[in-house]
Amino acid sequence: MTSIDGFEQTTIKVKIYQKKMKLAAHQPTYLPSISYFQKMSQADIFLLADDLQYSTHGNFNRCQIKTFEGAHWLTVPVYSKGRQRQSLTQVAIDQHQHWAKIHLRTLDINYQNSPYYELYRDELESILLKSWSGLAELNISLIHYLARQLFFKTRIIKFSEFSAKGSTSERLIMIMKLLGCKTYLVEAGYRPFLDLEAFQTAEIAIQFIDTKPFHYYQQFKDFLPDLSVVDLLFNEGEQSYRIFQPQ
Repeated sequence: MTSIDGFEQTTIKVKIYQKKMKLAAHQPTYLPSISYFQKMSQADIFLLADDLQYSTHGNFNRCQIKTFEGAHWLTVPVYSKGRQRQSLTQVAIDQHQHWAKIHLRTLDINYQNSPYYELYRDELESILLKSWSGLAELNISLIHYLARQLFFKTRIIKFSEFSAKGSTSERLIMIMKLLGCKTYLVEAGYRPFLDLEAFQTAEIAIQFIDTKPFHYYQQFKDFLPDLSVVDLLFNEGEQSYRIFQPQ
């Protein structure tokens, strides 16, 4: 058991690195957007905030792909009615609906002519067709798979693997101390929600980042920015990782 400032961590072996590491964090969403992986690519450690509160207004259970008619939502059906206070780790998937087969069929129809669709199709199918009970488990499995396809070296860990009390900022600071991270990467839009004084007291720098959309080859007319990263992979294949390299 490891303890730091009253914070106990019991379920993960922690390796402290000597270099000044950067950490970024985000809730695990379904087949995340390109900007999600832009953020991940800049971090040494990516913290999946899987135990924060679920919201029907986010993209936790949905993503956007491109069709001949434009952007299209793929949505995983979940139980949320009357469960407003549940965390992401508590969100259950409605397995009575054949959502995975529908999603695969939609991808087949719209990406069958993409240059690299077949490169990813089978493994993606094997993940989606598993008997997932929880949304967080599904999303995290997909995130690990997609990060591997992009050749990321970022270490991915889960918030729920740690035990901590306090505000989100306080818990985050405790984890960063434990992991030896000195810089927190976060979008500028999150500035109002951060306890800047707490980070300063903890001697943790905050680096605000901007994930600007970039162009790549897409099917159909009119380029659409920041779709699910699968759109990038299906169209650019193993060269997709180059887009995330520092310019």
